[in-house]
Amino acid sequence: MLSIKSLAILAFVASATAGLIQREPSSGTFHLPADSPNGAYEHSVSEGGEDTYKHLGDDSKDLVARKDYQGQIHCKNQYTMNYDDTGYAEQGFENNFGNGNSFYGKTVSYKYGSAVAYGCNYGHGQTVTGTWLAAQFAAIAQSCGSQSAGWVSYPDWKASYGIDNAGVSFC
Repeated sequence: MLSIKSLAILAFVASATAGLIQREPSSGTFHLPADSPNGAYEHSVSEGGEDTYKHLGDDSKDLVARKDYQGQIHCKNQYTMNYDDTGYAEQGFENNFGNGNSFYGKTVSYKYGSAVAYGCNYGHGQTVTGTWLAAQFAAIAQSCGSQSAGWVSYPDWKASYGIDNAGVSFC
């Protein structure tokens, strides 16, 4: 009976000698011809080392361009927020999401001083990045003012994101 280590070594040797990884270093990564139809693709390497792809379908009619879909901005111009606290709360919230993170509870928030940045989930979870959140906070500040509370809602996504004074209700 062969040990797991022996089986692993045999599998590695078999795959290396079977030509499963015979791509030339100069061939680079996978590619699609420029005239390929829109949609999802599955890529693989043939036994001959050629890049192969299979078109899995086109759902592009359901896509919404990011530039064309900014959520609806709501302003709460009843009071002035502390400028520095607002910036720190927004940055702290953004940093929690970095290059992409999800939340599934009703809300997440980050408080700094007198300000709180938040995200609301009215569906089955949200996944966002810190840079996307920064753009949302910038849009709120542009519409509402840099020291005003506000939020941006995305009804189709069942989500909203905003900034407000600590101690004030949100979501």
